[in-house]
Amino acid sequence: MDNHAPDLLSVLRETDPTVTALSGAAVLQAAQHNARRRRAGQALLAAAAGGAIVTGAALASQPGGTTAPGPAAASRAPAAPAPSAGDPSFPPVLQSRSYPAEGPSAAERAAARQLDATWRQARVKFQVVDEQIRVLGTWATPTSPGATALTSGLVTYPATLPALPARMGTLSWQDGSTAALPVIDAATALSELQQPRTTTPCSCRPLVLTDAKLEDIEVDTTRGPAQAPAWTFALPATDAAPGQTLRVAVLAVSQTSVPLTHPSLPPSPHINAARVVSGALTLSFPGFAKDASEQCGEDYTAVVIETPSTVMVTVHRHAGAPAPANASCKYGATRTATATLSAPLGGRPILQLSDGEPLPLKP
Repeated sequence: MDNHAPDLLSVLRETDPTVTALSGAAVLQAAQHNARRRRAGQALLAAAAGGAIVTGAALASQPGGTTAPGPAAASRAPAAPAPSAGDPSFPPVLQSRSYPAEGPSAAERAAARQLDATWRQARVKFQVVDEQIRVLGTWATPTSPGATALTSGLVTYPATLPALPARMGTLSWQDGSTAALPVIDAATALSELQQPRTTTPCSCRPLVLTDAKLEDIEVDTTRGPAQAPAWTFALPATDAAPGQTLRVAVLAVSQTSVPLTHPSLPPSPHINAARVVSGALTLSFPGFAKDASEQCGEDYTAVVIETPSTVMVTVHRHAGAPAPANASCKYGATRTATATLSAPLGGRPILQLSDGEPLPLKP
């Protein structure tokens, strides 16, 4: 099955909170929904914890994945480094069983050559890989009127917007390195907020924003966390959770975007983040809550293709025993897979082979 199901389930729940399961057809379409949502920045509403429930019948109808080899075929894979304290991308979760080292397929090698060439031609040294729009603070409820108005683009700023203090802004990383990038003005940032990020009609009142200012916020990049300039606007206190203040931030730096690639590859989990510790590259992605030794389970292995310019990654799936047609299979657990780099990462971006998306590098 395709491993983008939880994001589609969230989309469905926005219009129908009673949805708890996905049909086989919906699962097949989930990858496209996931990619569109990430690029459109629709993740403004706080997502509830949990995961999708996929039926055994839907699982049986999906392509992709490989049958787990028997214990005699297993060998020791690189151990995942200990997760950083407080990092939700790499919690202490279920580990996959060990499998023989896997190389990329011929199709994956061909996709990697195309992707690497695209990045070399773009001559981009790094990418900010965070949502352009985010909410700082906690809504009173995910369905607060302000949250609905914001995702619908119904916002106003009745006061005079502040002037842009400088045409260039500075990104700064934890190691002390910096980079200068052009920044947008407050009017452009407000215009971004006024673009709808949902197709659901909203009859709510416009959200009145105040106190616009340019300030630094933490963002994810291909080099690791950085401080970057963003225009932030205060949201009404009535929409905030008790004891919270709410601001909406629009990333102010302007970057040259690198075109995404869309090779014809088997479905694979959508990787959310990566980190490198002592040469061990660990990928974090949604997967099944059980390993391949159980029904409704899967194991995962990381596959890496390196060049002097990029590190390209994908995840291979190892399916367990077929689930009964009436089984409810829990999907959406955070799973990880680890591989060893042949050379230090340096400034190379880590790219998802399935679509060319750069991955955030976590500490």
